[in-house]
Amino acid sequence: LCCQAVIPQMARQGRGAIVNMSALAGHWRASLAGVQYVAAKAGVEGLTRQLAYDWGKAGIRVNAVAPTVTLTGDRIQGLWEAKSEEEKKKVLSAIPLGRLGTMEEVAAVVVFLASDESSFITGVTIDVNGGRYLR
Repeated sequence: LCCQAVIPQMARQGRGAIVNMSALAGHWRASLAGVQYVAAKAGVEGLTRQLAYDWGKAGIRVNAVAPTVTLTGDRIQGLWEAKSEEEKKKVLSAIPLGRLGTMEEVAAVVVFLASDESSFITGVTIDVNGGRYLR
């Protein structure tokens, strides 16, 4: 719905950048979320690619960001802190960089994709996951 609302104005301007939020589950699998979540995130990535294709000639770039487990606030922080040391080690061992991401790290990628610094990037999903997808 947000894309429908902004694309006409962006097309009139001859430029624009849309950044959708996906997740690792959109192109891999989810260990905690269910099939509905995986399907929804895969849909976000398909929508991203199709909109990039359809609207690129109008100067509109469409990309997505796919973070993995990220410390996004008190709720997630609390869930993380409630895990045993063994559970935390297991989660972190699946991330080559050995730590969880932060909101600021995800936001930096969103800002980059929304900026002119990424003017030749469209139709992609950028993983922000410390290498989690590699394992």
